[in-house]
Amino acid sequence: MKKYNAILIGNGTMGKRHRARFESCGVEFVAIYDSKECTVKSPLESLDADFVVIASPASTHYNYVKDFLNRGIPVFVEKPLATTAAEAQELVDDHYPISCFLSLSPR
Repeated sequence: MKKYNAILIGNGTMGKRHRARFESCGVEFVAIYDSKECTVKSPLESLDADFVVIASPASTHYNYVKDFLNRGIPVFVEKPLATTAAEAQELVDDHYPISCFLSLSPR
């Protein structure tokens, strides 16, 4: 079975919940970014991540999602996708035609 590597952005309440669930499925987090902590095994540009989990404050989602999708890294993001409908639509429109996965966390 393939082992997946991930990056976690935001290690607060929701970040810890997502992290625990992904780790219980065998995912290894190669980097964890949070305003209070930063655990990185190598520079972001050289990280071998299969996907990123974004659970930071909502006001940061748009920029993080856009950055990682532009790098071709699949994204799992805690809701909302963005703080405005226009930003959310832009992310979908700009990245729908390419093969990059974007998933929203349901509750």
